[in-house]
Amino acid sequence: MYKKGPGARVGVPQSSPTVRYKHLSLHTDHAQPLIMSSPAPDSTPVILVTGANTGLGLEIVRSLVKGDKAYHILLLSRDLQRGETAAASVSEENHSHSTVTPFQLDLEDEASIDKLYEYVEKQFGRVDVLINNAGESSVYSFIR
Repeated sequence: MYKKGPGARVGVPQSSPTVRYKHLSLHTDHAQPLIMSSPAPDSTPVILVTGANTGLGLEIVRSLVKGDKAYHILLLSRDLQRGETAAASVSEENHSHSTVTPFQLDLEDEASIDKLYEYVEKQFGRVDVLINNAGESSVYSFIR
């Protein structure tokens, strides 16, 4: 379903609806991009927000849900239970046309990235927007 390496074609999103290849690059330490070629089941934009169970990531999700436009939002967090709690709170606060789906993602875990890739490819076939908000605070280790 996807290609890796030199023979892969990466489509550049254009105004034409005929673009069939989308680039998903969550592997920041890899030189080879991952390519999706599955058609999307609908035209609702697919948005991935990393680090979305608290703070700025959660506020981004809340802001997207409050808008008039519908989105498929994947609320990504290292801890699935915290992600589920955050998604439930966003859904309770807003009655929106958007869908908010919690999904476990640890950017330091290759298997976690692969699971996300497979899910997105199967469900949507593309990613329209990636908001990379994941981060780790080093304040504690600095204070120690």
